[in-house]
Amino acid sequence: MFIATSSNLMTTPQLYSTDYYIRLSRAVLEQTVLSHLFSAPDPAVLADASRIGLRTQRAGYTEWSAEAAGVTISIAWDWVELADGDIRLFQAVAPRTNLRLLDSDGYDLPAEESQQLLWIYIESHPWRLEVSEALKLDSQFGMLTPGCSRFN
Repeated sequence: MFIATSSNLMTTPQLYSTDYYIRLSRAVLEQTVLSHLFSAPDPAVLADASRIGLRTQRAGYTEWSAEAAGVTISIAWDWVELADGDIRLFQAVAPRTNLRLLDSDGYDLPAEESQQLLWIYIESHPWRLEVSEALKLDSQFGMLTPGCSRFN
C-alpha cells in the first residue's frame, strides 16, 4: 500500500506527459532563449493571406527551438512580407508548438490564453531579422539554410 507523504509528493509540475507536450510556466518561457532553425516561403500561407485581402510579396513559416527546464521546445509560426517589405506575424493559424503553458497552480492554461501569450512572447523578440536573412539567402542561392542565431 502506498501512503502519500510530503517526501514523496511531487512539488513541481510535471514538464512532460503522455500527450507529448512540454509544460512550462510563463516565467520560465520568458527566460527561454530561442534559436532559429528554419524559415521558408509557403504557397499555402500566401494563398491564405491573399484570400483575406493582404497585399503580400511572400509568405511562409519559421521554426525556432530552445532548451527549457532540460527539454527541447519548438515553436513555429507563419509570417507575411507585405508589399513595402515589412515582415509581420500572420496569425490566421495558431503557433505550432510542443509547449503548453501552465497557470500559477500548475494547470494547463486555456488554449486561447496560451495562444495569446505565445504571440506576445514571439513579438517580443527580433525574429524578423532571421526570416529576412533566410529570404536573402534563398534569393541569392536558391535554397534556404537553417539559421543559427538566438533571441537575445
